[in-house]
Parts: sequence; structure tokens; C-alpha cells
Amino acid sequence: TVRVRVVGEVTRPGEVQVSPNSSLSSAVAIAGGPTEDAKLSEVAFIRMNDTGVVEQEVVDLSNLVDNYQVQEGDVVVVAKTGTGSVLDFAARILSPLNFLFRVFQ
Repeated sequence: TVRVRVVGEVTRPGEVQVSPNSSLSSAVAIAGGPTEDAKLSEVAFIRMNDTGVVEQEVVDLSNLVDNYQVQEGDVVVVAKTGTGSVLDFAARILSPLNFLFRVFQ
């Protein structure tokens, strides 16, 4: 299994263990699924690449279907409706959790 952190508007936020070929939507489902306030049209997908640079992408999981495969250390941030930019929301959530990127290295 691989460890993925799913935070924000999911029923059980935190680290989840998923099979290596799992999708982002599978990780959200394993974290208990989205809450009623989840903004699934703008989910932040954050990964540290091989050179140590943090890459962020906004993904639409409205249909809970995607073609992204999670990797060890990925972070999925499900924003709350009405919070503005999902990347700003992700930065607010992850700022106290910056150590995560060091833990997964």
C-alpha cells in the first residue's frame, strides 16, 4: 500500500493507505467520502516530484471519477464550498502540516 494524506472536507481526514494503483477519488472514498460542504469541482492534488519541488494541480472530482494514480506521500485537499481558491485553501490547511513533505521523503 501507499500512504496518502486526505484533508479538508472529508468524513475522516488524515492519512489513508491505498493500493498503489488507486485514484484520487478512491483515496477520498477511503477517507470516508466527501462531506456535504465539499467542493468536489476543485480538489487540490499536491505531490513532491523527484527533484523535491512541490507540484499542485486542481482536479474536478464532481463525478468522483478521475485518471490520476496516487503515489506515496501525495496530499489531496478537498475544499469547502465558498472558500475561494482551492489552492489558497490548501495553503491554509497545509501550512501547519509542512512537515508532511519532509516525513514522506
